[in-house]
Amino acid sequence: MKQFEFLDFNQDLLTIAVKENSEENIIFITPTHYSKKELNKIYQSYYGIKGVAFFTMDEAKKQLFVSDMPLIKEDKRKIFLYSVLTANDKKFFHITDYFSSIKFAGDFFKFFSELNEGLLSQKDIYHVFENSLSDTEKQNETFGKVLNIRKRYLKKLKEYHINDEIFLYKKTNFHLPENINKIVVINQFYFTELEKFIIDSFKDAKIYLQMPKDLYDKNSMKLSYDFNASHLKNIITQKINFTVAKDITSMYIKMLSDLPNESSVIIDFEEFPLLDLVNRNILSEKPYFFKSTSLYNFLLVTYELISTTKNDLISLDSLSKAWQSEVFAPYFCSDDRLIKNFSTMIFDLNKQGYNFIDYDLLYSLKYNENILEIYD
Repeated sequence: MKQFEFLDFNQDLLTIAVKENSEENIIFITPTHYSKKELNKIYQSYYGIKGVAFFTMDEAKKQLFVSDMPLIKEDKRKIFLYSVLTANDKKFFHITDYFSSIKFAGDFFKFFSELNEGLLSQKDIYHVFENSLSDTEKQNETFGKVLNIRKRYLKKLKEYHINDEIFLYKKTNFHLPENINKIVVINQFYFTELEKFIIDSFKDAKIYLQMPKDLYDKNSMKLSYDFNASHLKNIITQKINFTVAKDITSMYIKMLSDLPNESSVIIDFEEFPLLDLVNRNILSEKPYFFKSTSLYNFLLVTYELISTTKNDLISLDSLSKAWQSEVFAPYFCSDDRLIKNFSTMIFDLNKQGYNFIDYDLLYSLKYNENILEIYD
């Protein structure tokens, strides 16, 4: 059974999750290594060392998907992949030597990892091609060559009795430990299809989200994108004070003197060690670093996209990075099919050697006109 619990921003998320899940045989999933460490510390302060496990989602996958052979790692993957490329492969993908194959290898492994995360089959990919506005014949040819490379790569791995993650994260390799009864996921706002499968495989699952309930779609397990200012009316800041100081020390002194006695939240733009200066009793949890927020990431992606645009020529590299960002594409488009089609178009243009796309051409393609608003 899958349950959701939504908490206010001023609630102690980790402590509540610990108090409400005191039984043994639980897997806790946190979004970062830091939050995993903090959760472990809080849990032990209440219950000591018990039969529970703390993972990030990526760590949990490595524990739950079992391989009967060692996994190949890092640069060895690229070397093995390069060794199975034929002369025709190298010519088709513009590869002259090992070093020029590194980007191709990165794209290759990322592509099949995304297929695994989406639980997508080869048939699904061909269906995407059929519904795209790009050259279907060219896409089919490229995908066919990639599949042949994948087949030869798998054969090479088997010869050495090793495995790769792109062949591991399948439903058939999923192993649910017999002694684990429950999974608790903390502040993960988006789930891939593979991660949804993991959650649904447990008899009991609870997902804690620190956000307004009406901003989340529990069926699709992702944010609802009809977001507007009315959702913030109960948490919006009523007053903002600005202090300009000649140095960091003066700024800290002013901040400490102005802090109220009640619980406060500190957003640290420069990641200075404020915890060493502030009385921890008046902090709600810990300082929040602005650079780790989704707003910062959205602004950073947008800035890069605009700054690399010259004379109405949009950088395909920047556009690709923006469209792959979890905070960018969903803001402008709620249609997953449209997002995938747009990504396919960028991929196709990149493979054809294009570095820029004309503003008017992008608009005429009608993939998503809303994206153009950032230029207006």
